[in-house]
Order: sequence, then structure tokens, then C-alpha cells
Amino acid sequence: MFTRLVADIAAAERARVRRRAGRVAGALALLLLAAVAAVVGLVFVLLGAFHSLDALMQPWQAGAIVGGAAILLALVLLVVALCLARGGGRRRAAAAESPEETSATPAGRLGAAAGDALAGASVGPVEAALGALVVGLVFGAASRGRRGRSAGRRSDDDSSS
Repeated sequence: MFTRLVADIAAAERARVRRRAGRVAGALALLLLAAVAAVVGLVFVLLGAFHSLDALMQPWQAGAIVGGAAILLALVLLVVALCLARGGGRRRAAAAESPEETSATPAGRLGAAAGDALAGASVGPVEAALGALVVGLVFGAASRGRRGRSAGRRSDDDSSS
């Protein structure tokens, strides 16, 4: 009777492990597919950037800029991956500098305030990097739009004279 009970429990656990293994394999396959899609998307973004720059400058210069940006992105991702593998850098950030040393300039005070806010919100390096990317894209698009609007105003002013 005891061996039968143990065999039933073992069979139920084997079935549960098989179901979980199937779900994990499915999730891994979807993760692999997402990674391939991300790489293909990145290739098209890089090709688009190359062709956009190619219209403005020599092809070798456009290739150098786009390739340098891709290498820079790879290095940033490598640093983020190493930070995640080591368990993050929140412990080291607290002992880096005293607040008196950091708050000597307005940029230092702003950085200290941002660091305190991020540490209190338990934001990791990946979230901070993605946030910086989004903010940079928004500010870049906004400044490009202002330049375009101001150039349009100048051409309107020139035509009215």
C-alpha cells in the first residue's frame, strides 16, 4: 500500500514536471523568437540610419557613424549585463562620494537628487538606461522640430521682404 502511494505521488509529480517543462520550452521558444525579431528590427533601424546619413555625407562616414553607434550600444548592453550578473551596483553607489563633494555644482546637485530618487524607487540600471534613451529621443525630436519650425519662419520672413 505504501509503495503504491509513493508510486502515485511520483507519477503525479512527473506529470507536473512534464507540463512545466513544456511551458518553459514554449516560453523559451517565444523568447528566442523575440530576440531574433529584435535583432532583425535593429538591423533595419541601422540600415535606415545609414541610408539617411548616406544622403548627407560620404558612404564611409555614414557607415562609420552607424557602426560606431552599434558598437556603443553593444558596449552599453554589455556593461548593463555585467552589472546585472554581479547583482547591481546599488551598494557601491552609496559609498562613492559624500553629498558635500557632489553638490558643489548645479549639475552635481541635480545628479544627487536624481540618484536619491532612483535609489528610493529601486530602479535598476536597465530601467535607468531605457529611461535615458526615451528622454534623449524626446528631447532630440523636440529640438529638431523647433529647428524646422524656426527655419520655416525665417523663409517666410525672407519671402515677405
